[in-house]
Amino acid sequence: MSTGADAPSIHAFLMECHRISTQARFIIDTIPNADLDAAERAVTQLNAIRYLLYQLHDQIADAEQLSQYVNELLGPLENFLSNPPPHPSDFVPRVYQPTKGQPKYVLDLQRALLLHDLGGSWEDVGTAMGVSRMTIYHHLSEAGLSSARKEFTVITDADLDEYVARFSLNHPFSGAGIIQGLLETSQIHLP
Repeated sequence: MSTGADAPSIHAFLMECHRISTQARFIIDTIPNADLDAAERAVTQLNAIRYLLYQLHDQIADAEQLSQYVNELLGPLENFLSNPPPHPSDFVPRVYQPTKGQPKYVLDLQRALLLHDLGGSWEDVGTAMGVSRMTIYHHLSEAGLSSARKEFTVITDADLDEYVARFSLNHPFSGAGIIQGLLETSQIHLP
């Protein structure tokens, strides 16, 4: 590494390179589920690092080795961008109607309601199922189902404490998630 006035700025540059390469490695590890925008940003940043390493090769001792590492990161990212995964809605079954218009999606509405009751927004449920929020609303409306969350059970603190204590005696190592699941199966819906 260089000595003198450039040393702190080169050190800061290398620290930033490390941060960017760590993020790029995380994105690579999540392929094929990686976000396309994040992959594009990582490729742009890695190309900038590669260019700067080339410009600073006489001031950085291991510039060639670092450039090789950057190239190893760029390969899978560029491959991912040139061959993106199919859109999630490509996997949602459809029923073709004899009338004009797009084929109708076949959605598991009970699963959608379960995901929503577990705390997901309709936007998140739609993304998970490969359709838009409005498509889910439309299907729920056609099926005569409500898009509202289940109402919370009216129960006193004393009754709830007694119910949880009774279960905890038989299952002392149960965590909050298990107990909440037990309450749900017992038709006790809590916030």
